[in-house]
Amino acid sequence: MDATTARYPLLPPAIAFAAGVAWDLEFGTPTRLLLAVATIAAAGWCRWHHRGGVGTVFLLLGVAVLGALRHHASRFHAPEDDLARLIAPHRQLIQLDGVVVSSPRQQPPPPDAPVYERPATRWQLRSESIRRHDCFVNVSGNLQVVVRGSVNRLIVGDRVRLTGWLRTPAGRRNPGGFNYGAFLTRRGIQAILSVNDPRSISHRGVSKQPGDRIRRWQAKTRAAGVELLSHHLSVQTVPVAAALLLGVREDLEPDQRDVFVHSGTMHLLAISGLHVGLLAGLVWSVCRLLHLRTSITTAVVIVGVIAFATIVETRPSVLRATILVVAGMLGRPWNRQASGVNSLALAGLVVLGLRPGDLQSPGAQLSFLAVGGLMYSAPRIAKLLPLTAGGGLLGRGWRRLVQAWLVGCVIWSVTAPMVAAHFGLFAPVGLVINVLLIPLVAIALWLGFGLLICGGWLPLVGIVLGTACDRLLALLLLIARTAADGPLSHIATPPPSTGWLLLFHGLLIVLVTCRHRGHYSLCLVAILAVVAGGLVNGLQRSRNTGLQVTILDVGHGGAILVECPGGNTLLYDAGTLRDGRQVARLIRDALWSRRRRRLDVVVLSHADRDHYNAAAHLVDLVPIGTLATAHSFFDHQQPETFEIGRRAVSAGIALKLVAAGDALKLAPGVRITVRHPAHGFQGSSDNSNSLVLEIVFRDRRLLLTGDVERDGLDDLLAAPIAPIDVLMSPHHGSPTANPARLARWARPKCLVISGSRSSNQPLLRSHFGPTVRILSTHDRGAISISIDGDGAIRIRTATGDPSLSAGDRGVSLRRTRCDSSAVRGLPTPASLCEGAF
Repeated sequence: MDATTARYPLLPPAIAFAAGVAWDLEFGTPTRLLLAVATIAAAGWCRWHHRGGVGTVFLLLGVAVLGALRHHASRFHAPEDDLARLIAPHRQLIQLDGVVVSSPRQQPPPPDAPVYERPATRWQLRSESIRRHDCFVNVSGNLQVVVRGSVNRLIVGDRVRLTGWLRTPAGRRNPGGFNYGAFLTRRGIQAILSVNDPRSISHRGVSKQPGDRIRRWQAKTRAAGVELLSHHLSVQTVPVAAALLLGVREDLEPDQRDVFVHSGTMHLLAISGLHVGLLAGLVWSVCRLLHLRTSITTAVVIVGVIAFATIVETRPSVLRATILVVAGMLGRPWNRQASGVNSLALAGLVVLGLRPGDLQSPGAQLSFLAVGGLMYSAPRIAKLLPLTAGGGLLGRGWRRLVQAWLVGCVIWSVTAPMVAAHFGLFAPVGLVINVLLIPLVAIALWLGFGLLICGGWLPLVGIVLGTACDRLLALLLLIARTAADGPLSHIATPPPSTGWLLLFHGLLIVLVTCRHRGHYSLCLVAILAVVAGGLVNGLQRSRNTGLQVTILDVGHGGAILVECPGGNTLLYDAGTLRDGRQVARLIRDALWSRRRRRLDVVVLSHADRDHYNAAAHLVDLVPIGTLATAHSFFDHQQPETFEIGRRAVSAGIALKLVAAGDALKLAPGVRITVRHPAHGFQGSSDNSNSLVLEIVFRDRRLLLTGDVERDGLDDLLAAPIAPIDVLMSPHHGSPTANPARLARWARPKCLVISGSRSSNQPLLRSHFGPTVRILSTHDRGAISISIDGDGAIRIRTATGDPSLSAGDRGVSLRRTRCDSSAVRGLPTPASLCEGAF
């Protein structure tokens, strides 16, 4: 047994348990194999437990298998009546009864949404029974309910009956995008129920189960706290106070959230060890002022911390902090100090034992990393920079500040790669302002806790505490906003790879547990080499020999990323009927996943918001070389189009107005030609004026059509064209924009629809014929089309639906060529198959 195991006996089992969970997350090992390995580990430990090192290896192997089994059971072993067993591959209309287990949260439409767009209300539901034919049968499992409209009358614990569309949570639908399905799975949610009308929900009383009663009390307590804060604080500071004191972050405005993210202070709003520790310190100080005995003070602190953790949502960081405080306080009456490392390891075992999926949670990862960095660095920095008796109060205060800043630097360095992996940025300004803001946050928290405790029954005290807390939070907002607007606030960066993260944090673990000075120095050199290698690799520009076109899934809208040989990029359209800011981030993440950092050309087809409303936000996220569009794009009736032009010019982006016959030069061998509109053409609508691009590479043709229709479509079809290999369906698959004459003119091999439901596909099939492959981002997620140097085409989808890919492997796209005198097709075979990103 080594020194680390002797000093921190819980640390190796915690690491082994986490490794077992991670193994099952990645590989999904069968239960029988895990049980066989567990049997071998138990037998090995029984045989060699007296031999120290060998016995420890078998023991840790057994703990790792326990971790894998715990995750496997939570993910795959559902009860017989679990709702997940009833979910069909496609959505289905159902009626079910259940209990509301989380507070309904209303999400307003985006600022630039159409006037008819309704808010969305979301909450978590525990299902109880589902209607099958003429009766209800018992079911179990949790759902995410999404209602189109406002639902204000429900609270946690209410029993409801709902009618809506049941579907499985979507996974990663875009390259580099957020995996919403995995996020819901970590929270124990098996399906999503979409309700189109709030009138499809009926209230059926209140649940009498003890767990539901407790959750109802928690929700009412949080709601009462938010209402009390709103009475004593200003409108700007109420959301910040609710996040700091009660863990309610849903009311934060997007701009406020961005301020804290970009200033590197978002962790201050997430209830964690800082908040729990400050509360424990406040309760301890009050008890000592009242001259209570140590045993009574310890009991009061533990009860107060557990009560606080019960009221706020028990996220991994809250649970971890509560365990640390309770473990640290239990030894106080006997003047015994708990080991911080053992307490942290115990917290890890409890968190993963209760919810093994939290191993993937950004909050859990950052929380444990930060506390580990604090425990490792604080005593060493205190020894390096001790507090001396001389120097007076000012000197001691200065040394305390320097110590805190150095500890903050260590924590920032340890957590920065993980922050970049989850949020795509570094925030260097956090190194400066965090150490200054923590005392401010501490005072604001103490005042806020006092307001919540006393404000309801001592109005005068509430006014005094509320006014002081409001001023401090306003100052906190001002400092964070000033830091976020500074030149060194944050640096957007592509996320590091999983392999790099594992290597970096593995070396950190070796560094922390290393006792030999020579090995310690070697670990430091290895960490620096890994960091340098990651930076060099991240700065290298990815180059490919073929052409790749990715039709991103943005809902009803358009965003098509074109990557040329050599690395140059073009984006055709950037818009959606949803939030344009989210689509801008989606485009950026797709670029980063392809190791691209800039867009050489952005083409906006026409002045419909579902094709341009992300462009203005994209200017702030991604370097852009040229913005190209038609003359008709800048419309006096749509001032947003002029705002895009103004922001582009302010950012140094070149504006280029193009018409039919113009070419966009990005790479040798790639010909990008504008087919429509002709110079001077003025269609009857914005759709008719859509800018149409033809992309030719290795005699393969793709046609990007925007929303072209009516007289614009007539003008486009007036000129002959070689057969198209891949055609973007005009106007999102609208039947009026996809007549049979378009099919005869283009003769496509594959038709791709951006954001349309499947209801139009039978009509499109009648227009384009049975041999044309029809794909929709609504059904398949993002669709990627690759053309290699030999002209072979490969089409992949984000979903990689096996029920379709197996039958599609025999489908072929036929090469076509065009001579100078006429448009003629010369067929040669090439394969079309479907996989996954």
